[in-house]
Amino acid sequence: MSISVGGLALSDNLLLRGLRGEPVAVDVQRSEGGVALVLIGDMESGRPLALEGYFTAAQVDALMDMARLKQPVTLVHPRGTFSWLITGSSLEPWIDYVEPDPGDYEFGTVNGIEV
Repeated sequence: MSISVGGLALSDNLLLRGLRGEPVAVDVQRSEGGVALVLIGDMESGRPLALEGYFTAAQVDALMDMARLKQPVTLVHPRGTFSWLITGSSLEPWIDYVEPDPGDYEFGTVNGIEV
């Protein structure tokens, strides 16, 4: 099965991180008297999911264009299909070139949250 984000085909070797994230949301607030209140509830969305591996420069540009739209996209991975909002990335070029080619590889993570 291939991996895609918003219809953009990606490498079949990307890892999907965050699937075993906590199914509960935890928030700590303070009362007027300063007592810490821990609020726990079921999390229906917001689980952080990240794709990790090698991306071409052209793929990174397309993914960051999707992130700028601030709209959920469909993430299709062998481990599932998700509605995913891209929040950013931490990618580094495999080799630094003065003028990178769109086919050059970058390694790292594209971060997002399940919505």
